[in-house]
Amino acid sequence: YTLSLHDALPIWSEAVEALGDAMGSIEAAEIVADLGALDVLEVFSPQRLTKALGRFGMRHGVAVDLEEGWNLDLKEDYKECLQLIVKEMPLLVTSSPPCTTFSKLRNLSNAKRDPQVVAEEEKVGRERVRRSIACCKLQANLGGLFLHEHPKDSDSWKMPEVEEMSNREDTYLVQSPMCRFGMKLKDPHGELLHVRKETWWLTNSKEIAAELQGVCENQLAGKEIHRHVQLIGEQRARDRK
Repeated sequence: YTLSLHDALPIWSEAVEALGDAMGSIEAAEIVADLGALDVLEVFSPQRLTKALGRFGMRHGVAVDLEEGWNLDLKEDYKECLQLIVKEMPLLVTSSPPCTTFSKLRNLSNAKRDPQVVAEEEKVGRERVRRSIACCKLQANLGGLFLHEHPKDSDSWKMPEVEEMSNREDTYLVQSPMCRFGMKLKDPHGELLHVRKETWWLTNSKEIAAELQGVCENQLAGKEIHRHVQLIGEQRARDRK
């Protein structure tokens, strides 16, 4: 299921009309709708940004993820997510689909696994990316901001839908390691170390792109400021998310 801008406008109009009936003024309803009821909607992500919104004086957000009671693999949940973007007009939509299917570590073991199982997992993984990008595209077409992230070495960046968004004149593709943002994971000895995980970020906000673009502080200093954990083994590769 996809929702185009053409499909979205009737939903928007119906929402404004219903709000206008309740408020007694279509003009007031349009103002309220333009302001939006939430600032951030996270797609394929548990509550991360939404937990921190209050610290910055922002309004509540919604995390659309399995951990929060959503299942975006289901068409009805995916459709509801798209409609939520249209109705609520969030300031920012973030997209962080699972990267397991696209992991090089995971792919090393594919030859030893059931080909049908591998094919089905890849199908599900790619559909999740498509749905994430569709949410970002809808958000951008409605005039809002979006932020999509996936590991730099992920094959998802070669998908037509992702390349289309990356090639838009109003988008920015930048790179940064997750250790810049404090991502850590325990090594086999139980020591908590930084996770390098070079990541690409796609957004239509010049300011967000400038903030995210960067390199590991070890590279900036020319010496080891912090140590990185080696992401070897399925459990640690999965835990990094």
